Amino acid sequence: QWILCIDCEGVGLSNFSLEYVKMFVRESAERYLERIGAIYLLNPPKAWKVVYTMMRPLLHPRTLRKLKLVATSEVPTTMRALVGEARAEALLPRSYGGRAAEFLAPGRGETLDEKVGPVLANVWRQIGFAPAAGECRPQVSDEPVACCPLTACCGLGRPRA
Repeated sequence: QWILCIDCEGVGLSNFSLEYVKMFVRESAERYLERIGAIYLLNPPKAWKVVYTMMRPLLHPRTLRKLKLVATSEVPTTMRALVGEARAEALLPRSYGGRAAEFLAPGRGETLDEKVGPVLANVWRQIGFAPAAGECRPQVSDEPVACCPLTACCGLGRPRA
């Protein structure tokens, strides 16, 4: 089963999307219900604790067991426990209790490793979902080619013709 960690730092009314929440709940229920073992909401705004407390009676007991709100002070300990102490230093950034470089903000990554993380990037390369590093280049130029409709040369797919 999967463990889903969502960092909610900076979430507020100005950037909150009810449509996104509805889509996330719908997709999770339809496609991943039995695959998700736990959902950790890291750094939730303090107001979410009040909302969560009010919604508890409406939520299914299985959902309550899976959903965990993790206060900012508990994030490093929780993440180290999830990843495992032996690997935490190398895999987690300082804000999550390790010594690795901080994760880039969404949309800021340029390489596949920066976009999805080195562990997932290596898995994708090994199974052939993404080309090996440096393979996503045209033959006559050093300029990147589009690998998928949404991004420049990121390794998220095979080069388009």
